[in-house]
Amino acid sequence: MPSVPYVTGVAMCRSSPPPGGGACGRWLPATVLYLNILRFRGPNHVRMRSKEVVAVRKAHTYSPQTEEAVRVMGLEIARARRARRWTQEELAERAGISDSTLRSIERGSTTATVGMVFEVATLLGIELFGAGREELPALVAQGRDRLALLPARVRARPTQVQDDF
Repeated sequence: MPSVPYVTGVAMCRSSPPPGGGACGRWLPATVLYLNILRFRGPNHVRMRSKEVVAVRKAHTYSPQTEEAVRVMGLEIARARRARRWTQEELAERAGISDSTLRSIERGSTTATVGMVFEVATLLGIELFGAGREELPALVAQGRDRLALLPARVRARPTQVQDDF
């Protein structure tokens, strides 16, 4: 089978170090790997013939606005935690997450889930969407009402066939 260059993404190795070295059993950057493809199951999953690389998944990129918004939320969480004089360990325990997850949230990493970030922000008393705890149910109702005004399904617009030849 031919070797295929895979330029972006990350790779997981199983038993021996991947091409170029590194540790096994975790996702590693896959800048340029030449892979012998055994089976191809979609753009985000490649099974390998060799035992070195098990799967390759695409790296996700975020818009600059998204990255800045996550950084702002992380900085606000760090500020509120310090204002309450809580350590990262105390806040992580209260939120039920690991210390490293809290550090990534405060750093503004896009890998944390929205639910975790909102839970930490709520524990610190940070207002979400510019609304206090009492105002959020009204925002949910308003959002449902606005959504009810829109069509339930959105279909792709049919392409016009140009048959004037």
